[in-house]
Amino acid sequence: MNQFRVVPGAPYFRWEHADFPWDRHFLFSYARHAMIEFLRFTKIRNNYPVLRLLSPRYMCHEVIKSLGEHVQEITYYNQREDFSFDIADIKRQVEAHGSNLLLVSHLYGKHCPNLEELGAYCKSANISLLEDSAHLPWFFLQNHNQHSDVQFFTYRKLFAIPYGASSVVNAALHPAFSHYMLDHIKTISPQWGYAGFAKWLLREQAKRLIVASGVEWKRSYVELGDDPLKDFNQLPAPVKAQLGHLNTNNFAKIRRENCARLNEFFKSELPAWHVLDFDLAKDIPYQFLFFKREKIDFRTIINQFLSRGISMVKGLELPQATVDELGPAHPFNNQLCLPIHQDVGHAQIEHMIQACREILGRSQK
Repeated sequence: MNQFRVVPGAPYFRWEHADFPWDRHFLFSYARHAMIEFLRFTKIRNNYPVLRLLSPRYMCHEVIKSLGEHVQEITYYNQREDFSFDIADIKRQVEAHGSNLLLVSHLYGKHCPNLEELGAYCKSANISLLEDSAHLPWFFLQNHNQHSDVQFFTYRKLFAIPYGASSVVNAALHPAFSHYMLDHIKTISPQWGYAGFAKWLLREQAKRLIVASGVEWKRSYVELGDDPLKDFNQLPAPVKAQLGHLNTNNFAKIRRENCARLNEFFKSELPAWHVLDFDLAKDIPYQFLFFKREKIDFRTIINQFLSRGISMVKGLELPQATVDELGPAHPFNNQLCLPIHQDVGHAQIEHMIQACREILGRSQK
């Protein structure tokens, strides 16, 4: 079984069979910290008086809020309902607003298309291409060339750990960014101290033992609430050590199978609910996203699923201005997600399907 392990001489963990770019791999506590530090590096390196970012229209409000504190101007390019976009529209937006940063995202684990063409365009136009890969596993790199200046990955969206993210920089930028890291970024301790971390670690190991025993157990992801690591920083050392013990359990395969099963069910029994289609040959679904083209009652639906032990959540957490502009009946304001991560087994998927029949099926009758 493939495992992650600590690489001798470096505080990183790796996919056993991947040719991973360790010299270009930098660890942070959160992906947004990595993103913000790369923005600062870009501004210093290019001596930009102003940072102008062109962003996807449908991005999490937390990301936009964080970027807005460090970018002087943010404009948006349009996306379709499958999160694809028109490169010609991006070029028009760049020319209209003088953007020197372009952000793309693999939302919900869908591989962002046209990266090679976008990378070539950004290079010719002297634009930094930022690739938000928070919903993808970092070993996704082993099958895809990097066309961006930097990719950002998040560990907390993959495993039950309290912190963890990485940036993988373009080879040409590695020396300069490495010097920037040494000069500007420092490692700090978790706010709740190492005693708190030890308690968390023991709890997680107990969960793993229960899982290994064969007893059904849904490991929960850590919910942090407010950011306990206020300053931009590298990943705390105890978490780095913990990463060496994680096991993927072939979760790309599991996520794809779970997505395919739910997709089959929705299209055959709940056609009024539209689903986000994945190309399961190249995408690695992060969540199962579905929506209606009409206003839905989020609180009632979510509470009914929670009462059955299913952690359904709302879909896109868009900035309020985007929510208002789209209107209450827009599909992107009426999205729900079901968990399909690697800790969800076949029995749990079937339980979700039965719950969907009982709760969502009634709304179609």
